[in-house]
Amino acid sequence: MIYLCLIIPILQRLKNQPVLHPVYFFNKRSSASDALHLLVQHGFEFCSFSVYDSNNKEVNAWAMYESKTPLTESLVKDITAKQEWLVQSFQSVTIVDYTPQNTWIPESFAKEGTETALLDLITGSRAQTVTLKDSTDNAVNFYHVDAAVYAVLNHQFANAQWMHHETLVMKRPAAEEAVITVEIWFHSIVLFAEHKGEWLLLQHRLYQTPQDVLYYVLNCKQQWNMGDEVIVRLQGMVEQQSALYQLLHQYILNLKINSELVFTYPGNTSDIPNHTKQLVDRILTCVS
Repeated sequence: MIYLCLIIPILQRLKNQPVLHPVYFFNKRSSASDALHLLVQHGFEFCSFSVYDSNNKEVNAWAMYESKTPLTESLVKDITAKQEWLVQSFQSVTIVDYTPQNTWIPESFAKEGTETALLDLITGSRAQTVTLKDSTDNAVNFYHVDAAVYAVLNHQFANAQWMHHETLVMKRPAAEEAVITVEIWFHSIVLFAEHKGEWLLLQHRLYQTPQDVLYYVLNCKQQWNMGDEVIVRLQGMVEQQSALYQLLHQYILNLKINSELVFTYPGNTSDIPNHTKQLVDRILTCVS
């Protein structure tokens, strides 16, 4: 019984440790540090760090971690100890947040001093969070970031610029054709739909089975009357041999895996599919 009491806490601590996902590489060490930028992607169950050269459109490093607990100072120290290239000066640092606790408000409603009342009315009061905002042409995106995570990342990466991933999506023109994009992140998906030059839907959903993802896609298609000709683009952590892809392929006529890249990657990353590299590439094309 004594041994069991000692082992259980150890197992619990191990379970909560971040797991380094195998999409990690580092190559171009010869690049001058003053020409490099850092992208930090922070989500519900992951964090990702990418070093890139915006002038030459090159990604030099990428480390992604899965974490079942929020980021803490000790976890960030563990990560930077493993990835020494994170502890250097960068020309800029951008933190893109994937939190689903966000609300779009028309710009005419987002008056100075009214944000808290509006957000509490729409989402309810959220203690121990920091409220940030981004703007597009006609709307303001308010989002809640865990206060401890906000402090930890700002302490580690001084002068970082925060942005929300939905804002980056909305800043680029929507397609004329009917398109649903499904981005796979561990056990969550980012779903966005566009048609006739308008953004119709932006969602962040957790999923447990391939059937969950199929339901979200078909529901989106039906909700916006997109028809059987709609193009469904998959990107991220999904393979053509996977049960998720095979199920979607049975029910969706125009299913595509998005493999077009704007940035180049080191040659030793050929084992990482381009649709997985899209997790970095799509954001870099917006922030660089």
